[in-house]
Amino acid sequence: LHSYLARINYNYANTYYLSASIRRDGSSRFGSNNKWGNFPSLAFSWRVINEPFLSDLVPTLSDLKVRSSFGSTGNLEIGQYQSLSTLYALNYLFGDRVVPGFASQRIPNANLGWEKTFQYDAGIDLGFWNNRLALTLDWYYKKTTDLLVDVEIPWTSGYASSLQNFGSVANKGVEVNIKSTNLQGALTWTTDFNISWNRNKVLALGNGGSSYITGNYIIQVGQPLGTFYGTQVDGILQIGEEDRLGAYTGLATPKAGDRRYKDVDGDGKFTSAADRTVIGNAQPDFIFGLSNTLNYKNFDLSFLLQGSYGNSVLNSNRQNLEMFTGQQNASIDALDRWTPGHTSTTYPRAKLDPAPVFSDQFIENGSFLRLKNLLLSYTLPKAMLESMHLANCKVYLQGQNLFTWTKYRGFDPEVTSGSNVQIGMDSGIYPSSKSISFGASFTF
Repeated sequence: LHSYLARINYNYANTYYLSASIRRDGSSRFGSNNKWGNFPSLAFSWRVINEPFLSDLVPTLSDLKVRSSFGSTGNLEIGQYQSLSTLYALNYLFGDRVVPGFASQRIPNANLGWEKTFQYDAGIDLGFWNNRLALTLDWYYKKTTDLLVDVEIPWTSGYASSLQNFGSVANKGVEVNIKSTNLQGALTWTTDFNISWNRNKVLALGNGGSSYITGNYIIQVGQPLGTFYGTQVDGILQIGEEDRLGAYTGLATPKAGDRRYKDVDGDGKFTSAADRTVIGNAQPDFIFGLSNTLNYKNFDLSFLLQGSYGNSVLNSNRQNLEMFTGQQNASIDALDRWTPGHTSTTYPRAKLDPAPVFSDQFIENGSFLRLKNLLLSYTLPKAMLESMHLANCKVYLQGQNLFTWTKYRGFDPEVTSGSNVQIGMDSGIYPSSKSISFGASFTF
C-alpha cells in the first residue's frame, strides 16, 4: 500500500474551524488497470457559543457548535491476489498413476479497483448547565459505489463466482447521543444514551439489471442489502388434501405431512423458483445503547444495555435440524412433527428427502435487549492503603453478556455471516460468551 496525504487546518478565533485534505492510495491488491484512488475531504465547524450575541445565555447554554463535512474513503479489504489468476494444488489421475498438478483458482480481473464511499455529515452539539446535560445530533448520507462483491457467474466458465466492482448502495440516517449528570455530591450518577436510525437502499447493479439473486438473498434496486428471498409456508398438507392441494407442495407425489407453500405468481401451482418473494430483511429499524455509572464513597457501579429492533435473522441451524431425515441430529421440535396421530400444522413429517425448500419458516425476529456489561468495584480507604504500603487497591466483580431478552430461538441474535451482502445469517456462528470474573488491581 502506497499513500500520499496533504492536509490543511485553519482556526480563526477558536470559533471558526476549517479542515481540508486529500489522499492518494495505491494497492497491489487491485488489478493492473485500477490500482490507484483519490479521496478528498472537507470539514467546517462553527463554535457558536463563543459569539458575543450568545453571552446572555451563558451558563444556561454552555455549548453550541454546528458541524458539516464531506469526504470519501476507499475499501481494500479483499485479501491478497484476488485480481490475479492464482493456482491451487491438486492431484490428477493418469492411467493408474496419481500425479500432483495445479489448476486455475479464479478468473483474473485487471479492472478490479477500490470500493469508494462518499459521505456527507451535518451535526449540532448542545450543552446546558456547564454541560451537565449534553446533546449531540448527527445526520448523514453515505453512498458506496463499485462494491466489492463475489458475483455468481455461469458454471460454463469453469468457475462459480468472480470478485467484481458491482453496483452502488446508499445509507442515510440520524444518530442521537444524550449525556447527563443526574446526581452530584456524595452519590453521583451519570447516564449516556445513544440511538441511531439507518436506512439502506441498493441504487444500482453492475450488470445493468434491477435484481440479482445470490443464495437465500436478493440484491434488488430500491431494496436494502440483507433482503431474504424465499418461499412462504402455508401450513402442512393434511390427510385428504393430497390431490386438492398437492400442487402447492412442489412435489410430484405429495403426502400428508408435507409442507405447503403459497402460490405467489398465481399460476395455480407451486414452483420453488417462480414463487419466491421477499420474506424479511436483516437491517434493523434502529439500534441503541444505554450506560449508567453510579459512585458512592468508595463504591462504583456501572452497567451497559444495548439492543436492536426490527431486524430479521436467518436461522440456518434450524433449517438443518428440522429436516427430520433420521440421518443426523434433529432439534427437539422433531417430537412435534406431523404424524397420522399428531396432525401438526407447524412441523412436517419425517422423510428421507434431505433437501428442504428455503422459506420464511426459518426467518426469525432478531430484535434483542442485552445486559452487555455489569461492573461493581470497591476502592480500599486511604488509611488501609497506607498500612499496606499501597498507592491504590481496587477489587471488582464483572459480568459480560449476563442476560439477553429476545424472541430469537438460536444461541445469539447478534449474528452476521461477515459478508456485506449476506448479513444476518446464523449458520453455526459462535455466540457471545457469558462470563463472570472477580479480580483486584494494585498500584504500588
